[in-house]
Amino acid sequence: MPTHAHTRTLPKHTCPRCKFEADAVTILDPPRPGDISICTNCGAINLFGDKLGVRAPDDGEKLKIVCSRARYLSYNLETDDDSELPHAKPGEMVQVEAGT
Repeated sequence: MPTHAHTRTLPKHTCPRCKFEADAVTILDPPRPGDISICTNCGAINLFGDKLGVRAPDDGEKLKIVCSRARYLSYNLETDDDSELPHAKPGEMVQVEAGT
């Protein structure tokens, strides 16, 4: 059964790259520290911190994110179905669980 994304209000957080402030995320599950957040203003890939603010990933975390995304894309190349991916509204950041 597909899980549907919903909007959740969070404490105001600022994108480290563009300084865009958001106070909501479009999510499937409540965000946890280490989950990925994509800024809808500039597209930066950030990580949620301990207090659910966002921070830029370090080089090792960037590599892990890229490798996880490459595995996902190679696994799903034969389908164009993105119905289970979260879609953000303007002013929100999208939360995605980091792959292992």
